[in-house]
Amino acid sequence: MASFRSLRRAALSSRRLLVVPSAFGSLLEPTSQNSFGHGRRAALTVEAGSNVRSVTVPFSDISVLLTHAAATIFMAGVIWTIQLVHYPLFVYADRGRFTPFHDEHSRRITWIVGVGMGFELISAIALVVSAPERVGRPLVVVALGVLALVHAATVMLSVPSHNRLGRGWDDTAHHRLVSTNWVRTLGWSVRAGLALVMIARYSAPLSR
Repeated sequence: MASFRSLRRAALSSRRLLVVPSAFGSLLEPTSQNSFGHGRRAALTVEAGSNVRSVTVPFSDISVLLTHAAATIFMAGVIWTIQLVHYPLFVYADRGRFTPFHDEHSRRITWIVGVGMGFELISAIALVVSAPERVGRPLVVVALGVLALVHAATVMLSVPSHNRLGRGWDDTAHHRLVSTNWVRTLGWSVRAGLALVMIARYSAPLSR
């Protein structure tokens, strides 16, 4: 087992969030911003036997920005694939077995988009609650607003079309599904661009 001294040296030499194996009984709690004004600190409690010690581990807001960008770009890729490949292929499904086909599609795709949308939403809200100074609150608020539009389009446009197709093939419902899905496709594309702008702003050299 690594000594506490080696853990402390690793923590102080890194500006990233330190992940400690569960065998140490670690606990991370956010505490305050560091002197750079765009990072955070975490209190790390390490339990080894009967000894409990604590060190402060600095980590950067870039972790939230990268999580947000990864989830957003992932969702942009998924929605473009669905829009240009998956939804158009619905017309080739066996009409007599379209209901079980659609049900299986819905079940499988939920696991993919559910995880991506979850990480995206949580990180987007986190950025608004505690916007990095170098990124700026207006940008993260606009990005969250676009995400709200995407979610609204999902509930009000995509879900009703899927519900109708779930009862059997319907030309009108399929056409509506494809045409209205452009709202989500363009929305996630805009958000992917905004996420990259956030990282670019955060990574830009500080003006002297």
